[in-house]
Amino acid sequence: MSCDMNVNSRLGLYNSWLLRHYCMFKYPFVPNLIRGVKTWAKSKNLNNPSVTGLTVSFSSYSLALMTIAYLQHLGALPNCQADPDPIFRTHFWEGRGSNSRNITVRYGACKGWKPSGRVPSVGEWLKFYGERFDYTTEMISIRHGGIIRRPQHLPPDLEYSHFRGSIVVLDPFLNKNCTRFIKEETLQEFRAKCSVGAADSIRRWESLKARHQTQARSQSDDEEEPDPWTDLMASR
Repeated sequence: MSCDMNVNSRLGLYNSWLLRHYCMFKYPFVPNLIRGVKTWAKSKNLNNPSVTGLTVSFSSYSLALMTIAYLQHLGALPNCQADPDPIFRTHFWEGRGSNSRNITVRYGACKGWKPSGRVPSVGEWLKFYGERFDYTTEMISIRHGGIIRRPQHLPPDLEYSHFRGSIVVLDPFLNKNCTRFIKEETLQEFRAKCSVGAADSIRRWESLKARHQTQARSQSDDEEEPDPWTDLMASR
């Protein structure tokens, strides 16, 4: 079994808490979508952030941020960090000596927020990042509400290097590109595989959803409604 380990790094803890907070908005569909995306990426050898001997690709964390940002873009998730009434607020120091910075961590429950979009399938996620997202002019930042334009003129306190790269996925709390080591050829491979997998995934999802809706209508009220995600994950 492999896992990530943090020692004396509060940023990793706060990032995990924020992701968990987003997952609870539409549980279990949001975590299942993230899991489905990661399963797909791993099967295509695109989930290798720092494995020796393999081309650097996407970390599980970056894929989760891309998924949450896509859901924000669709109106299926709010921007919890923009909530004026936070339920969690703290800070920590990043860096050492003269380079240390005080980083604020805050997010809210977004009470009263109502979704304007639905949770999509893995296939729709693949189609978006394979064909619709503009990697040249856009970047991904859940802190700013999902999909935003790359800045043309940056303020002095931001390092331009963080906004360079074939793809930019900003950390929720730091001005850091979580995908800065992904090369152009890897991104093009990712986009091509997204496009190829999109049509097949959407077709399978619609078929499974229709089948489970039929089963649900035939069940009594006291029986548990079937979840198409279970079969979709099993079929991968």
